[in-house]
Amino acid sequence: MINDIPEIQTSSMTGLDLTQLLETIPSAIVFLNQNGTVIYANLRATEIMKAPVLTGTIFWESFPYLVVPPLYTAVDTAMHTQQSLSISYSCPLTFMTFQVHLSPRSNGVLLFFQATMDSASWQEAFHNQERKYHLLLENIADGVLDLTPQGLIQNISQRLLHHTKMNREDVRTISE
Repeated sequence: MINDIPEIQTSSMTGLDLTQLLETIPSAIVFLNQNGTVIYANLRATEIMKAPVLTGTIFWESFPYLVVPPLYTAVDTAMHTQQSLSISYSCPLTFMTFQVHLSPRSNGVLLFFQATMDSASWQEAFHNQERKYHLLLENIADGVLDLTPQGLIQNISQRLLHHTKMNREDVRTISE
C-alpha cells in the first residue's frame, strides 16, 4: 500500500523503510487516491480521526465531518490543478485547528495535517489543565505547596491550609 504513493523515495541515511519513517512523524499523514480512497494513513492520522482503520476506506464517506467546503475544495483543487496548497482547517471532532498541506501526486493527493492552536485554543487548553491541576491539588494531596522559583508560596492545598489555621490570602501575603 505504501508503495502506491508515487514520487516518494526511501532515504538510506535513516535506516528506516518509508512506512517506519512516516510513523515517526508527529503529524497526521493521509494519502488519497483519485477516488478518495485512503491508500495510507499513519498512526497519528488514525488517532486524530478516531478510527482504528483508515486504509481502504473512502475518506469522505467514512468521515462526513471532513466534508467541509475549505478542505473538500482544497483536495479537489490540488488534484485537478496538480498544484500544492495549504489551508487552515478546524476539526469539529477534536476541536483542534490544523494547517493542512496538500501535495498532489500522479494518482492522488497527500494530506499533511499539522496541528496548530490559535490563541483561543491555547487559552482554553491552558484553563482546562489549570482546572485539573487545582482539582488534583485540592482533592488528592494531603498537603501541597506550589512554590515560585524564589521559594515563595504561590498556592497551597485546602487541607494544608486548614492545618496552618490561616486564610489563603494571609499565606500569600506572608510569602510576598
